[in-house]
Amino acid sequence: AFLLQMTMLAGCILGLILVDSPVGGRRKQLNAAAVLMGPALIIGAVAGWIGWTSQITKIALFVFGFGFQLAWGIIPWFYPAELFTMREREAALSLSTFSGFAMNVVIGYVALPMMRWSSNGTFFVFGMLNVTNVIFVLACVKETKGVPLEDIPALFGGVDAKDSKTVPFSQA
Repeated sequence: AFLLQMTMLAGCILGLILVDSPVGGRRKQLNAAAVLMGPALIIGAVAGWIGWTSQITKIALFVFGFGFQLAWGIIPWFYPAELFTMREREAALSLSTFSGFAMNVVIGYVALPMMRWSSNGTFFVFGMLNVTNVIFVLACVKETKGVPLEDIPALFGGVDAKDSKTVPFSQA
């Protein structure tokens, strides 16, 4: 367990270093992580089904943990803060934080019965879900690296702050 936690910590640190670097970015990292996580879990499932050693499944778990922390473990914590205006930010961050914790609870309750059903099947299901993350990122996630906060709403079809006549927050 300690070695897995250290692998995940390394992924988190690397993800934080890369996210605003020339080679990183929200979309790149989320898709790179999905490409690491999904196939690793699917390979782990197939290895279990065909009777290969459990070492392959353990390696798959380490690759998944590293990949998760590289992007999916860190980006959802700050990405919502970049998307909303100051007026919307507090409620949006509250909702996104609640959603993240609620999904952790759901995964916690769902994973154990699934593992009892089939550990290989559980790896496969979660692996396929991670592969579909690529579609989600391509369809829904806009790159915000290097974009000024006031310009981000325009990425999503909102009003650009430079073009709007908004009331200053202190007068709202």
